[in-house]
Amino acid sequence: ANPQTWEPSELGALLGKNPYMSPFYIALTEATRVVVVRNSNVNMYTRLWCVFELWSAGEKNKLVKVVGPNPRSINPEETGYNATCSNKCDTIMLRQAIAARGAKERVNMYVGSVIFAAPDDA
Repeated sequence: ANPQTWEPSELGALLGKNPYMSPFYIALTEATRVVVVRNSNVNMYTRLWCVFELWSAGEKNKLVKVVGPNPRSINPEETGYNATCSNKCDTIMLRQAIAARGAKERVNMYVGSVIFAAPDDA
């Protein structure tokens, strides 16, 4: 996946301008399933990279296993396609990548289905 501890300039050089060429997206091709670990304190789908990664798994028809409780607070205006990144350039890049595939509403519907899904049994 994308190295979270790298300096922004180093991470930007790795990711480039196309999120469909990111290390996560490339690795996802080989995965058979994806585990979503929800957290009651934080809605991770206010983070656009998390949204993109989940949507990419769904787009590639990967089995998504959902564990953990729903977040206590969900603001639709900050979730799904409306989510943001700490780096404004990443927000623009990911929204453009999603929009280029005509997937704004599909992203929101898919993220909502995961947020409100019953947790899978271990």
